[in-house]
Amino acid sequence: MKVKAGGVAQYITDQPKEVQGLLRDNGMFAWFSFKSPFVRLHVRPKALVQYKKDLARFAKTKAVVSFPIDQRIPKALVKKLVRASL
Repeated sequence: MKVKAGGVAQYITDQPKEVQGLLRDNGMFAWFSFKSPFVRLHVRPKALVQYKKDLARFAKTKAVVSFPIDQRIPKALVKKLVRASL
């Protein structure tokens, strides 16, 4: 199923009734976006606090870490951030 950007509410509505409440309760815990020259990972703020030292070389806000597009995205770090956002 294709989901339009910003269509989270519609996505949840399109799911089976028995999981809609669970999806609404948990909300989104991680997603990504692109804003040149960065691929940005959006996570819960506690994840960025937890991995502050690992993120020192990256631009960040309270809940977004920005990875330059001319460098490899550190997949192991992304996994840690997503897990910490659960």
